Amino acid sequence: MIVIQFDVESGTRMSHPYAQMPANVVSDLSPEWRRDLLPGDILRRIYSNGFHPFIVLRRADIHPASVEICPHQNDMEAFTTVLTDWAGHSRFIRGLQHAIKSEPYEAAFAFFDWIFDPEDIGNAYLYDQHEYPFPGYFDYPILEVGGSGPIFAVDKVDLLADVFDAYQKSKGNDRLRFAILEALGFALSRGMGAIGQYTRALEFVGRALSAQPKSFYLPMCLYALEQKINASSVPVRLEKFLNHDLHALDSVVCPLPFTRLEITPDGYAHVCCASLVPYTIGNIEENSIPQIMNSENARKMRASMLDGSYRYCDHVNCPQMIRDKIPKKTDPEILEDPVLGRAVMAGDLEINEIRELTFGYDWSCNLSCPSCRRETIIDHHMQSSERANHIKQNIVPLLSRLRLLYINNAVTAHP
Repeated sequence: MIVIQFDVESGTRMSHPYAQMPANVVSDLSPEWRRDLLPGDILRRIYSNGFHPFIVLRRADIHPASVEICPHQNDMEAFTTVLTDWAGHSRFIRGLQHAIKSEPYEAAFAFFDWIFDPEDIGNAYLYDQHEYPFPGYFDYPILEVGGSGPIFAVDKVDLLADVFDAYQKSKGNDRLRFAILEALGFALSRGMGAIGQYTRALEFVGRALSAQPKSFYLPMCLYALEQKINASSVPVRLEKFLNHDLHALDSVVCPLPFTRLEITPDGYAHVCCASLVPYTIGNIEENSIPQIMNSENARKMRASMLDGSYRYCDHVNCPQMIRDKIPKKTDPEILEDPVLGRAVMAGDLEINEIRELTFGYDWSCNLSCPSCRRETIIDHHMQSSERANHIKQNIVPLLSRLRLLYINNAVTAHP
């Protein structure tokens, strides 16, 4: 048996004995390499590549069927174009597309919708170490849409769980492989929860967290599942982390992304407390305030307030959510506000002023409280001078129009 040599971490092809194999090579393969009727076009594409690619995706709903590959995570940019073209044909593909773009929220929702759509067929060719379909198999699942496959939700959940298992036991391509595991963990939390498999869902979320310990969404899934398993009340806003989305926040709009800016010690700008909304909208050392206010991330966050997803927000720890204090879109103070009213009524995501600024653009402190740091931190003269220039250029012009200014030490973690 010929073994393909390949460095799975670097993506370097050490040798490629199959690269020149003729198209009819499949007919000459021994039967054990074609277990579970792995389609010949998939095998030919793998052999022409020279090693088992990180992602193999086959569309069986077109004639002739089409097979596309992503050999290594470093080749993902070109493969993303394929996914974009195919995403409209299957929520399964759309979920994969969002996963590799590190958009776990969108990926989980796409996979969940796929689970409950009996007409959207997806499948995977999976093998254990005793039945590899070809030499050099790296345990990556081989994916297919539009052919035969499960149609019932419980069976689709099992398929996603098998795909999760395959990605977890495989090696290499860790950056994107872990991103896929995070998305699948989130999706399985919802899918298994929706069919009452809460304990099983908790297991998969825990395994996904071991791959992505800094995940923003998986702890929310974990909390909701633990509440459900312990027979405690699960807030309606958290149901979407273990079940169908009940659209609990559709009727409210948080004003902060439309009115507020927080500057952290490293210059990053946030629309809310950085621990609750960790996504930045710019940096005052690199961007002007107008660029920051209407950056792509800023607009996405405002859009999430209007569509009710609040996908960038910590649903477990946000005090406004916990106290049910987010104003309703129909409240007079919202509709009469020139910025918020225009956003709610017309979907306008642009703003031209900041009303509240929380300013903590300095790590310096002459104290060394153990809750924050182990030693005093004082800016050097050069650092202070550079910070002063950024403040003069970007912050001072805001002051005359601010309604509230918070001078915040903003030092709640080690720099």
